[in-house]
Amino acid sequence: MNVLLDRSLPPRMARSLRELVRPDDRVESVRDRVHGVLPDRDWLAAADGAILIGVDPDIRNNPHRLEAWKQCGCPVLLLSPDWLGLPLWDQAWMLMCWFDRVREQPSAMASGFVYEVPAGFPGRFKKLG
Repeated sequence: MNVLLDRSLPPRMARSLRELVRPDDRVESVRDRVHGVLPDRDWLAAADGAILIGVDPDIRNNPHRLEAWKQCGCPVLLLSPDWLGLPLWDQAWMLMCWFDRVREQPSAMASGFVYEVPAGFPGRFKKLG
């Protein structure tokens, strides 16, 4: 499984998760892959089939950005705004719990959809827009 964390999540989270899941899976940060700030449409085009994970609450409120994420051709997991209130350690731990759920149910992660991930475990993915 190939996972790409967007620029709203710290690169050190991707690096830490990568160490936990390798060699079977790959986790990268957009900030490590693409240096500098690019518009969503540019780095989404280079996502290369990865499962995208982000926590940017502005995406929900911007129909154009949400549509760009849906059209990227990759499954998208958007962490609910509640994640922002959690310490980084808790975010990493919960993301690892969800990571296993995504690995177990890859068919549930259909391309062209954005799923919201609640800040609790267990829970259910919620399809957005």
